[in-house]
Amino acid sequence: MSALGALGGALGLGIGLCWLLAGAAAPALGPIRKAGPGPRADLAVWVNGGVLLVGITVVVGALIAPGLGALGLGVDHCDVHDGHAHLCLRHGPAGPGWIGGFGLALLAARLPAAMAALRDQLRLERLGRGLAALGVESGGLRVVPTDAPLCHTVGLLRPTTLISGTLLAGLAPAAATAVRAHEAAHRRAHDTRVAAALELAAALFPPLAPWRRLWAAAAEELADEAAARATDRLTVAAALVQVAAAGRPPALGLGAASGGVEARVLRLLGPAPAARPRWGPVALAGLALTLLAALGGAHHELHHAAETIFSLGAPGGW
Repeated sequence: MSALGALGGALGLGIGLCWLLAGAAAPALGPIRKAGPGPRADLAVWVNGGVLLVGITVVVGALIAPGLGALGLGVDHCDVHDGHAHLCLRHGPAGPGWIGGFGLALLAARLPAAMAALRDQLRLERLGRGLAALGVESGGLRVVPTDAPLCHTVGLLRPTTLISGTLLAGLAPAAATAVRAHEAAHRRAHDTRVAAALELAAALFPPLAPWRRLWAAAAEELADEAAARATDRLTVAAALVQVAAAGRPPALGLGAASGGVEARVLRLLGPAPAARPRWGPVALAGLALTLLAALGGAHHELHHAAETIFSLGAPGGW
């Protein structure tokens, strides 16, 4: 039971910390909503990725030192704790403790929602592949023989843009160019994959859901701006109105008119935002490297910090 107790305690600590960090980031949402689409998208990705990376680091950091000791590759320091409750894969604890147990309870409460979100992603993946198989390629679009108002980019492994033949035939050439450029921007940015990851993160940690919505709106605005550079802002606005007028789009991937069309049209009628470099992926990679370095160079300190927190919720921990 000692290994299971240590695993449960470390996992519970990591889950609990993710909830705390996600909640602590909420006050920043208000000011960030006033920023341009690029900073909003980058910050949303960075917050979501940062919360998950820190949680993973806590779990791994709590167990790497005793794990190496159990394998004979490190020092077994259990005998120097002087009564301090500790997380050890060989010597204890017998259970996850109060704090670890609370984190595990949060995980158990959210697992059904996370599994449902994962099933939805798999279902949409199969549906997207099936629809793509029915269509024919046309200038970066997969034209599907249907009257449904289909104009979506779908697919995690191979992002594909689907559009109904009826809708495409009704678009003026300039509007069709705008739609192609909009959806191509989603594919270049790997937005289907980011959307799936943020959906799963929000299912596990509901405080992250507003960040997912913030990213979704920003991603559509960024795609609109890419389309405007390929055509012009009025053409993109007109194309959005025409696609939205075709009918309510199905809940399938990233659609040109899936949400916030009115606000996006009004935004397109105004001046273009200043071009800014995208820093989100680079910053997230930097955080991942920093945390990896911390695991390599300070795993004993991370282990002790995790044990200190664990002891606060362990009966007789001190």
